Amino acid sequence: MDLIVKAFFDAVYTGSNGLSDFLQTPDIAKFLLVDARRPNCPQGDTILHIAARSGNLSVLTLAVEAGADIEAMNASGKRPLHEAAQCGHPECAQFLIENGANVNALKRGDWTPLMLSVASCVYGSTPLPKLASRGGVEPIIYELTAFCAALISGTTKNGRTPLHCLALSRSVQPTASVRIACSFLLQDVQLLYCEDACGCLPIMDALRQGNLPLARFLLDESMSSPEILLRRDKLGYQAIHIAAEAGQIGSIQFVLDAAGEETAVSVTIAESGSSLSPLHLACREGHPKVVSLLADTICHLSVSHPYHHFLLPLDVHGRSPLYYAASGAAGVGFVGLNHRLTCFKDLVGAVFSLLTRTPEPIRTSLKRRLQSSLTEAESLGVLEFTNLVEVIRSETLG
Repeated sequence: MDLIVKAFFDAVYTGSNGLSDFLQTPDIAKFLLVDARRPNCPQGDTILHIAARSGNLSVLTLAVEAGADIEAMNASGKRPLHEAAQCGHPECAQFLIENGANVNALKRGDWTPLMLSVASCVYGSTPLPKLASRGGVEPIIYELTAFCAALISGTTKNGRTPLHCLALSRSVQPTASVRIACSFLLQDVQLLYCEDACGCLPIMDALRQGNLPLARFLLDESMSSPEILLRRDKLGYQAIHIAAEAGQIGSIQFVLDAAGEETAVSVTIAESGSSLSPLHLACREGHPKVVSLLADTICHLSVSHPYHHFLLPLDVHGRSPLYYAASGAAGVGFVGLNHRLTCFKDLVGAVFSLLTRTPEPIRTSLKRRLQSSLTEAESLGVLEFTNLVEVIRSETLG
């Protein structure tokens, strides 16, 4: 029987012809549609899960009419409505809702169908690269929220609202995300200011993903605009730090334009934090374009303000961004090595460029900081950076 069940489930998932051949015998048909679970599968999917996930409305209808449990859960706590919502099948979602599916059902981690529909391929196990293009997300979201408006204000175990999930989504097109966010805020404007367990606001997540239309909309809707960009999460990060760490050059320019160029020299503030600047984070993660933009901004600020040393800011341990470029993120020292080497060279180049037009005694002070920063980076013993420091010294510092 396991072979028959597997063959039937596979046929439903792939939309193969000949499904009626499996259902000719009443007892077997009832077993396949109502009682069977996918064999040798730890997920424990029923045929309702498979049909909802694959958008097979005809089989979904047959199973419900045969008496299948519309609230059946698999090992992840997902019900058929979760599957239809996550995979972008509005007809299946509507059918399940009309037949009594609980729109507020929680899967493991307290994710509702609404949250899965807006987050889709970010958190789902099924990659959905074509989801946005076929327009599956929006109709489901509107169907769910029309049925139960309170879903908009729900949160996951880590404090994320549907607006957080939307901001993090890679499957919803930016213009569609603005329409969806607008519908959310019409019912609960306070979603703008809801922090998740890490202290992140939805606008921070939008900037993390580089969703500028959504970030611009959320900023415009904020009563505290542009101060909302200066709010801090629990690591002390502001929007500029999050964008720099993520390598989102457009998001950084967005923050600089909206909140002022001085944000380029902002440092993280937290009880156990390291006082990191956006430059520290960009160098650590290996984002050369971000480093160049931040360095250019700081050099521009230095024309009329004493911001020269912010080109080589120090964390609480006295380490500059050059040290972070050489060390990389914890546990991945050689990942993105070439990008971090470029960050290192570009930042040193920006410092030398600034030195040529900096008056004394600031010039001498900045040069000393550069020398100590090079020594500190060299002390890590990463061969590529050690060699680079030797070249820099021989060519520029004598």
